[in-house]
Amino acid sequence: MLIHAGNITADGSFPNLKEFLTWLRDFKHIPHKLFVGGNHDRILEAEASYMATLRNLLARYNIWYLHHESIGIDGVNFYGSSYSPEFMNWPFMYRRGEPAQALWDMIPQNTDVLITHTPPFGILDEVIGRGGSVRTGDNVGCKDLLDRVNLLNPMLHVFGHIHNGYGCTSEINVKTSFINAALLNEQYRPVNKPILVEI
Repeated sequence: MLIHAGNITADGSFPNLKEFLTWLRDFKHIPHKLFVGGNHDRILEAEASYMATLRNLLARYNIWYLHHESIGIDGVNFYGSSYSPEFMNWPFMYRRGEPAQALWDMIPQNTDVLITHTPPFGILDEVIGRGGSVRTGDNVGCKDLLDRVNLLNPMLHVFGHIHNGYGCTSEINVKTSFINAALLNEQYRPVNKPILVEI
């Protein structure tokens, strides 16, 4: 199975989306491909009705776009969400606090693998070289998401968004393995390798 945790386009355009989906389709040796959107994927937010139509075509290739929804595959329950805490005017943003809690409360109790674009607070979410209100070393993940993950204890939580947070850890929650699967660094160069896990 291949899981992509968002930012599937460089400029949020339809040609970028088509290129990504063609890339996924060509992994014919991988039975299932799952992805969520991210803050660079304006096309997914703007063309929600188009994506609903596209899902039928994607299903032929076992490609599944999870936008705040679940899917069961081979007895494993996956839940995916494209959302991130509000920052500038990006797609799929939410306000911290009550809106965040309401959003993450929708994750089902039986989730085995959680795929979000944003990381949970304090886990592979430190930023480097930012300006304004965000400083180097700040944790920018979502506290409400962390609370929900600690309540649900999924086997695996895959996310991205914070480029320099790439890596794996299970130190925070012994029941859940956390993966920041960001392939690009802060300069948007593909310097990181895909992470292979067995569940």
